[in-house]
Amino acid sequence: MDGIYSGDYMNIIDFLKKETSGQVPNADRGYNGMSTIGDSCGRKLQYNMYLASGEGSIDKRIMRLFNDGHKFEDTIINIIKDMGYEVYGRQDNYKDEHEMWFGHSDGFLSYQGRSYLLEMKTHNDKSFKALQKSGMKASKPTHYAQMQMYMGYGEYESGLYIAYNKNDSDLYFELVPFSEKFFTDLKIKSETIIASDKLLPRIGNNTASWFECKFCDHINVCFNRELPDKNCRTCHWAEVTAGNKWTCTYGRTEIGDVPLRFEEQKAGCDNHLYSGMFNEA
Repeated sequence: MDGIYSGDYMNIIDFLKKETSGQVPNADRGYNGMSTIGDSCGRKLQYNMYLASGEGSIDKRIMRLFNDGHKFEDTIINIIKDMGYEVYGRQDNYKDEHEMWFGHSDGFLSYQGRSYLLEMKTHNDKSFKALQKSGMKASKPTHYAQMQMYMGYGEYESGLYIAYNKNDSDLYFELVPFSEKFFTDLKIKSETIIASDKLLPRIGNNTASWFECKFCDHINVCFNRELPDKNCRTCHWAEVTAGNKWTCTYGRTEIGDVPLRFEEQKAGCDNHLYSGMFNEA
């Protein structure tokens, strides 16, 4: 790179490295996602619900991985359509009876007069091989639980799981029957997370060295290294009702029962007082 262009070369390389690395603001959803209900740690799901920590930013590399997943979905949908089959209901919405848990489907495949829920995921090579060896329920329990929630609330008898290996473009297909018992257990779990006024037990050996805990966004809050974020959801004065409506009970006679907007919930106010559940962490 000698000569007149060497300086320009280094400038553009430095610029590209800077612009494609680092963090970007995380787009908080503000609701409990059915895609997370299969997580083994109920306490983690509580922390998610209360915006306790880990909501600030996300790595740009991870965002590119998410975008790759969306592109893969489009590719598979086009392949299915080219085969002459109908795909419909992309991003159909699902919610529980309390309107506290929400989900969005990848679509539905119509095959020989029967409809199948579609769920499509990308995998690295190690994850893909584990999927081939053990099946989706064993190797990806969160994906299995997500599909059961969608099938349960959408009243579908079965679903089709399609996985893509990012290493060699191999595909994996699995037919997933609906399980009424598993769905019922998930509903009980989801209601417990919402209704409990205490933090649920930690998983594993109850130490921060546990594998899943080491990579959790909430590790510092969970193991008392940091206080939860100050916002309306971690506040003693907050009250949540069906429809994911959060209201403030501080000076209720003046404020009334008008639900707080999500941006207001995240911002909190000077009257913040930590909920008792976080004093027991």
